[in-house]
Amino acid sequence: MFYSPKKLEVVMEKFYGGNSFTSPSLNKIINERHFDRLLGLIIYDNIAVGGPYDRTKRIITPTILRDCKPNDPVMQDEIFGPILPICTVKNVEEAIDFINSRDKALALYIFSKNIKVHDTVLT
Repeated sequence: MFYSPKKLEVVMEKFYGGNSFTSPSLNKIINERHFDRLLGLIIYDNIAVGGPYDRTKRIITPTILRDCKPNDPVMQDEIFGPILPICTVKNVEEAIDFINSRDKALALYIFSKNIKVHDTVLT
């Protein structure tokens, strides 16, 4: 595992304050339909951090999902909400193969201190 749920909680608490429900950095979901759609994407067994929500205020706290699979619903379309799915791979080559096997990447984030990994991914 490349991440630590405790470290993620600390970072999220620093960013959103002690209570993300009252943070000015967290916005309401636009409407009930999208709120329900987003809740349907959350794989509750895979929550690394986050997960709580308030239906009356249409707020979902930032939620990070670990060990997502390519066929999971959260991996099929753009999310447009506070959900970050993480797919675990063994190495950079497997990550590149995974990306290349998809229709198109809407975004790519590289979390590595190794400049060779950055260069390999970007070329």
